Amino acid sequence: MAIAFNCPNCNTAYKVKDDLAGKKAACKKCKHVMLVPAAQPAAAHVDSHALEALATAALGDETATTEAQVAEAAIKYECEFCFETVEFSADKAGKKSPCPSCRRIVTVPVPKTNQPKKDWRAVDHNLTMALKNAEAAPQDAWGNQQKSIVSREALVEAAVVEDRSKAGLRDWSKIFMWSGLGVAALVAIGFWWSRGKAADDRRMGLMVDAIAAAGPKAATALPPGWAAAIQSAAGEFYLGESDLKNATKHLQLARAAARQVESPGDRAALLRNVASRQTGLIGDANKIVEKKALDWEEAHRELRQTLQAFRELPREEGWLVLEELGRKLGPAGPDKPILMLVGGEALPPDSDRADAMACVGLANPEVSEKFLEEAKRVYGAVGEGVPAPRYAALLISKKQLPAARKVIPEPTGAEPNLNQRLAYAEGYARTGDANDLTAAKKVANAEGPVEHKVAAWCMLADGCGQPAELEAAVKYVCEQGQKFTLPSWPIIRLGEACKRANRGDLVRQLADGMKQANIKPWIELDALRTAGTVDAAMVDKVGDKSAAQAFAWELFARSATRATGGDPRAMVAGWSTAAARPLGLAGAALGLQDRGR
Repeated sequence: MAIAFNCPNCNTAYKVKDDLAGKKAACKKCKHVMLVPAAQPAAAHVDSHALEALATAALGDETATTEAQVAEAAIKYECEFCFETVEFSADKAGKKSPCPSCRRIVTVPVPKTNQPKKDWRAVDHNLTMALKNAEAAPQDAWGNQQKSIVSREALVEAAVVEDRSKAGLRDWSKIFMWSGLGVAALVAIGFWWSRGKAADDRRMGLMVDAIAAAGPKAATALPPGWAAAIQSAAGEFYLGESDLKNATKHLQLARAAARQVESPGDRAALLRNVASRQTGLIGDANKIVEKKALDWEEAHRELRQTLQAFRELPREEGWLVLEELGRKLGPAGPDKPILMLVGGEALPPDSDRADAMACVGLANPEVSEKFLEEAKRVYGAVGEGVPAPRYAALLISKKQLPAARKVIPEPTGAEPNLNQRLAYAEGYARTGDANDLTAAKKVANAEGPVEHKVAAWCMLADGCGQPAELEAAVKYVCEQGQKFTLPSWPIIRLGEACKRANRGDLVRQLADGMKQANIKPWIELDALRTAGTVDAAMVDKVGDKSAAQAFAWELFARSATRATGGDPRAMVAGWSTAAARPLGLAGAALGLQDRGR
């Protein structure tokens, strides 16, 4: 039973458990120390649950609990098994208990309360039953400091914690800053994307217009070979755009146009250009998977068809294209080098296929042994007595003289024939031995037609590659070119050799010394390619409207656009030669592509 009494000082009412009778307590309102009176008979019956709640409230420093609050403390719950509304005491909240109706075990819910959550940091000044010492303690004495909670304002002022209002502003400013940066990044990406798209459209438009000028409905008729040059440039352009389908198509058109050119020298040079650019269609297994190269079967077919066009030309033209392909492709191929499969297609039917293998072996030291073995394997396939000077030269360069002499006998008389002169002049020059080089010069200088001597000297200088021999060969060829009509293929070979040796001065000297109209434009083109800068006056020197000049106009526009960007259409529109403008557009497209790289 509870003891009801009032504070004698402020008349505040209290109810406490009867076991506190006779004990002292401090009034929580006025702090007056009073004595709890003895228990009195209860005026009315109070439920034990309510009494316990009252005692708990008193000892827990809470305000006195009314009977209504005690009644509210009961938890009403609808049983999930019998659907009866039953009551549980507050102490059963959150616990398992049998349902008073069906006796099934249920979990008593925790009632919701409207009281705010108690702040553990707040100082509790409620009444307790312990006696508080009301006497003042000596100032600054040990152990008498009163612990309290420091206000947030004081901590902010002392810079111990951050001002939340300012922190919020800073957080928002950071959000705005990063959002702004994100928007700026998106704008920049969009700008660069649109700029790149515009650049793509710009160069694509240039090439499309150039191709239109090479078509059957072109408004201006083009000189022989110029349509082939435009289509070949388009093939390279689409290779740069990773568009294999269009690259293959335009190189096929270039090949077809080149075969219509009447001049054998021009036709050979145009077909060499096509074959050289077709090497961009060929790649390893990874590039084939990435669609950056044709599959081997298709690459084999395209290259074979181009090489077959050389069968209509002198064998020496086939030698030149095989050597160029050998330097570029080398061992490329699925199981064996692709040139082992198609190389023989470049030579006339009456040539030995061993010469085709030897051309690749002589041009590329990386695969020389492999192609020498293949040449040995196929030698004699055409029939006995067919000369194979390139095969003999490869054997001589490997110091296999006995085998070479079985292919072509070593010259012993005063005047060797052309095959002997070519095989032994080149073979001895390639050994790297000074004595052999002397023997090579002896064979080249032996009595005979000047055309044979010029051919032998060009083979010797190309095979040796030494500056002194290149200079001697250029001098000799220029002297003889003033007097005689010379074959084109040795001069082309010598010009290429000087270009590979970075001797642009010798190429220029060779071009100035040539008088033959079928040779000079191509040597002038080589001189243009080795020059540091290209201008219109240099292009004019490359034979007016010759097949070689088509490539010169392309090179001029390409180098100018690559160097400056600018407006290529305005530049090309100012050219006086209308037929050259499509080549200018094609070259400008390639120049923009170069700048993009």
